Amino acid sequence: MLSIPFQLHLLFAFNRSVCFNILFRAAAQAIQQWAIEIKKMRMGIIAVLHTFGADLKFYPHIHLLVTAGGMSLAGNQWISTPANFLMPHIGLKRRWRYWVTRLLKGCSSGGEISVCQTYRGIETLPHVCWTVEQAL
Repeated sequence: MLSIPFQLHLLFAFNRSVCFNILFRAAAQAIQQWAIEIKKMRMGIIAVLHTFGADLKFYPHIHLLVTAGGMSLAGNQWISTPANFLMPHIGLKRRWRYWVTRLLKGCSSGGEISVCQTYRGIETLPHVCWTVEQAL
């Protein structure tokens, strides 16, 4: 499960379409970047967006199902990952944070999302709490 810091909730609430698309793109990029660079493979991913938590408060996050391996970059061989380990938690967390902030900055500077005058949070995002939970 990959979520965003609460500091972004208001931005996402007012720019739902663009920001929810960013969540899917960032999740795919975080997983595939690791798979391609480290394991030399492309993984299968199914992603589901949840916009509210169990308490029915706005809490956008993505749940992912990821294959336990992937096709080689040449596309001619299946590469398996260990049954009890996919990727380092800290590596996924850093990649997730990087891709969300990069895509937000791109949409912000490109005028695709409206950022209120008082919102200056994109630059401080690397320093706030990002939730990444992994289950096998």
